[in-house]
This record gives sequence, structure tokens and C-alpha cells, in this order.
Amino acid sequence: MEDILLSFVITAYNVQDCIEKCILSCVQHQIPKDKYELVIVDDGSTDDTVTIISHTVEKIKERQGNHKIKIVTQNNLGPGGARNSGLKQAVGKYVWWIDGDDIIIDNAASLIIEKCLRLHLDVLCLNFQIQNIEGEIKQYNWVLHDVFEPHDGPYFLTQIDWVGAPWAYVFRRDYLLSSELFFIPSIFHEDEEFIVRACYQSKRICFTNIIAYQYIKRDKSIMFQYTSKRACDLLYVCNRLWNYMNSYVSKNERDTHIIFIKRITILLDQLLMVITKGNLEDLPINASSVPFLPLPKNIWEDEHMNRKVDIINRKFLTERLKNN
Repeated sequence: MEDILLSFVITAYNVQDCIEKCILSCVQHQIPKDKYELVIVDDGSTDDTVTIISHTVEKIKERQGNHKIKIVTQNNLGPGGARNSGLKQAVGKYVWWIDGDDIIIDNAASLIIEKCLRLHLDVLCLNFQIQNIEGEIKQYNWVLHDVFEPHDGPYFLTQIDWVGAPWAYVFRRDYLLSSELFFIPSIFHEDEEFIVRACYQSKRICFTNIIAYQYIKRDKSIMFQYTSKRACDLLYVCNRLWNYMNSYVSKNERDTHIIFIKRITILLDQLLMVITKGNLEDLPINASSVPFLPLPKNIWEDEHMNRKVDIINRKFLTERLKNN
């Protein structure tokens, strides 16, 4: 059996208007078709997503001959559970998770896999574009330092303004499995918690300037859901990051500690927005749920973020005292 170099793991939930374009984008590249596979996971869609997946796969086979394509259907477990299922089905040397409402850029995959193999990487961090709701496309502006050659994870995280989305990374499958790196199912923002573990534990990780992915914002996105479920999950993920930092990051790794605290701050800022826009002022917050407060201000060079830290500390410390 020929070695499969890359598994595109496409996760889909109620994306009937987007999934065909997504799947077709994953076969528009220069890798020989016996060197890659598509693993398409439908996460319990209630619209016509599964039907369109089947029709699209048949269309590919009619036009381009046989491809290695697996279709997995399951009860809804959220994005994290769908990605876990896809990883377990994948057999490629590297795995690239793709959201079913986005697309990959033509011919990017061959350049990506060449770099992964040449540098023997655990993780490759990708450049990408963002299409906003109005249809405008802009390239994401990474904050980068010395990350174009392989480094270990702790160093990498201190040199890059990392993105908490799995589609912005390609992972060596054996690295994920041997490290038991899986997503928490059935929660929002599971990717933020996963990415920091997967990057921190890696021995060889770097960045590429290849523009590989187009993230398409939609008004049905989780970013526009202001529910108590999302608020509670944000707080849960903050606690997971805090506990991971205290369990695995040495006290001597001050720069890495700062990275964790900054990420927690950004998530708490999102939590404040969810509480405000969702009118969730009665959300129960106690001392055990916010052990990381008060947040420090002196780690930010941006005065705007310093003001946000003040607001977060006032809000959540007040709530903590009120609920104790």
C-alpha cells in the first residue's frame, strides 16, 4: 500500500450551502491522488449536508477517477468530537483539519507537505486569509519573530501571536496519537485549549508564509452566539489553560507564562462580551472559577489592552465577591 502523506479531515455541521466548495478545494492541488485522502465527518447535520457530501464525492470520482475518500457520520459531538473522529479514521503521515464552511487555497497542500517532510516537523503553522461577512478578503497579519525554522514548542509560543484555530496548523498524526492529543468534545472554544497543548508539547514546530487557507466568517458562526453555554465554556477553557500552565510550564519559563496569561485575558474579554450582549448578568461566578484573577497589567505594551484588563478585573472580582 502506498504511503498517504496528508489527510484532509473535513468536519461539517449544517453547512449545506458551503460543503461542496470546501470538498472540491481539497482536491485542487498537485499532490498525486494516491498520496492524500479526504476524511469527511458529518457531525449530526439536520439539513442536506450529508446528501451534498455524497453527491460531491460521486462528482469527484466521475471527473477525476478514484480518490481515497471516507465519509463518517455520527451524532452531534461538536467540532472537537468531529475532529477526534476524523483523526481516528485518518491514516496520513500528516493531518490537516478543515472546517466545512471554509476552503483551502489551490496548490498550497503540495508546498506544505514538502516542508513538513523536509524538516521532519511535528507541527507546521500556516498563513491564511480571512473573508469577512461582506465578502472582502484580507490576509491575516501574524506577529512573527524567529519561527521560520524548527524550534521546540515553548520557544515557538513566545515568538508568535498564535491563532487558536486547528485549520491554521498541519500536525504529524503519530505525534498527536502518541501524545494523546485530542479535543474536548461538546464544548465551544475547544480549539483554544487544544492548540496550546499541541504546540507547547511539540519538539519541532515552525511557521510558513504559504497562504494556505481561507477562513470565511459567517453570521451563524459561534462568534455571534451570546449564550450561557458559550459563556460557561469560555470560563472552563480559561481554567483548563490556567491548570495546564501550572502543571506543565516551569516557573522559570516566564515568557511562556505571559503567553498563557495573555490568552486567558483575551478569552475573558470575549466572555465579558458574551455576558453583555446575551444579558447574562446572573451567570454564577465564584472564587474557584476565576483563580487567575487579578490579571496583571504590566505584561501588555498596548494601552488598550491595559484598559481591558482593568475592566475584566473589576467585573469578575466584583462578581466573585458577590457570589462568595
